[in-house]
Amino acid sequence: MPQGYGYEWTGATREEISAGNQQIYIFLLSILFVYFLLAAQYESYVLPLAIILTIPTGILGVFAFIGFAGLDNNIYVQIGMIMLIGLLAKNAILIVEFALQRRRNGMGLLESALAGARARLRPILMTSFAFIVGLIPWYLCQKVPL
Repeated sequence: MPQGYGYEWTGATREEISAGNQQIYIFLLSILFVYFLLAAQYESYVLPLAIILTIPTGILGVFAFIGFAGLDNNIYVQIGMIMLIGLLAKNAILIVEFALQRRRNGMGLLESALAGARARLRPILMTSFAFIVGLIPWYLCQKVPL
């Protein structure tokens, strides 16, 4: 730039920069609130961990896949991750619910967990494959110029 000229951020960009790293704190607080909500629902401090710990595994899979496929972390990937987080949480909640029902009926801990996972495997696979097949037209439109 020539001498005497400068630049500064204005508008929404300026607000985002001044906000700093608040997103990290908001994300951590939301995880904490979800944990407390699930702990109140299940009246246990251990069962919500089984649900919440499925999410980092899924996110790790997303980053591994986009790295393997050579894709960018764009808005479509981020929207897909939000949907994936919801899907992972829903599936984990249902597996825990089915396992709790079997546990209350007198089954052992490992036996009830395996029975709950076995009962939910087919619906989880059907939901996941329906999601994947639903994305095929979008993927083909991205590859073929109109």
